[in-house]
Amino acid sequence: MLPAQTATPTRTPLASSCQAVATWGNGIGSGAGQFVESRCLAVYQNTLYVADLGNNRIKRFTLDGASVPPDLTLGGGLNQPFGLAVDPTGMLYVSEYGTNGGQRILKVNPATDQAAVTVESGFAYYAGLSLDSDGDLYVALDEVNGPEAAAKFRETSPNVWTSVTTLVGALSANGVLALSGGATVYVTDTMDDRVRRYLESPVGSDHYVYDGDPVTFQNGNPPGTTIWPYQLASDANGYFYLSDITQQFNVFDRNWGFMYRCAIGTDLYGIALDGSANVYLGLKGNGSVAKIGAGPLPVATATPTPVPTATPVPCDAQNQTAYLYPTPLQGGLGRFRVVLCRPGTVRVALYNALGDLAGKAEYAGVAGENNFEYDFSNFTRGVYYYLVETDGIRQKPGKFAVTR
Repeated sequence: MLPAQTATPTRTPLASSCQAVATWGNGIGSGAGQFVESRCLAVYQNTLYVADLGNNRIKRFTLDGASVPPDLTLGGGLNQPFGLAVDPTGMLYVSEYGTNGGQRILKVNPATDQAAVTVESGFAYYAGLSLDSDGDLYVALDEVNGPEAAAKFRETSPNVWTSVTTLVGALSANGVLALSGGATVYVTDTMDDRVRRYLESPVGSDHYVYDGDPVTFQNGNPPGTTIWPYQLASDANGYFYLSDITQQFNVFDRNWGFMYRCAIGTDLYGIALDGSANVYLGLKGNGSVAKIGAGPLPVATATPTPVPTATPVPCDAQNQTAYLYPTPLQGGLGRFRVVLCRPGTVRVALYNALGDLAGKAEYAGVAGENNFEYDFSNFTRGVYYYLVETDGIRQKPGKFAVTR
């Protein structure tokens, strides 16, 4: 399991220009402090890793921009590093894009600049990486005009990794983000201008179904839409940060409601967050890295004398329930009884016995008991499963039968 993240300070919307509090890098080139096609970024403790694809190296900095030599090159053997992810022990996972062949996914020891193990090799153009809370590894597959979106790997025994599934349905995937132990996976489909969402089917682990595009392109690219989305990150509040090659990044809440956009003024690729909600950007256009501050925090004010109150009930999966009735169903209307501890969005996904998506719905819930109707008239006789997500929290899957 990955360690719990540091609580993220509450943000207030930043100015549209989103001025950097610090930048570092000496421009485009192969010299010290320079970058050529910097791609993904990763933060571990006080270290920022930057994949310098065009120079076949990974550069390291403190979070204030001081260089941490030496660069990681695997003795000169790195082949266009692209994706980065760091596990709780500080081991670095690196994907190689390798347009000249020989692509690999590597587990690297930063202290020795040596690969501890090759997770996979020679399968595709490996792009962004993500580790879920169970330690499974996901890689975006940038197969132009190919069906693959991402692959999932698991360490089945020490330093032995196995491919367990492949997600399909993206034209050109560059970023991937796995949440909730891999229950939800997002893929940035750059050339089709969208973010794709996949849900793990309750029929069995590692079986995923496509669940729509929470962000897509719209004419004029108004705030909350995207052109050429590239990398995706999330903070401890569940907010999403989406980098866009076209000189901007968007921020969304946990239900993909648009919050604000930052215009950067130069092309960017990678995006990463630290525990204090600072945003780090890999700026392709000028060969540098920018640090965008967390924004002004609420100002502390005098605290009035507290009035004794009842202990608040935490709003989590244990205090929100959902089930379907009546069961078994004979077709027609069924109802989902959902109890929420605060108002929020309720999403329902229905699957057949093979794990294929059979239907879905979205409702606006109020605090307390809700009863949402769903029409099962088109469901044939058989066994089905349902998943209910309440304000970003996934409930335990349920099973039901249609008997007509």
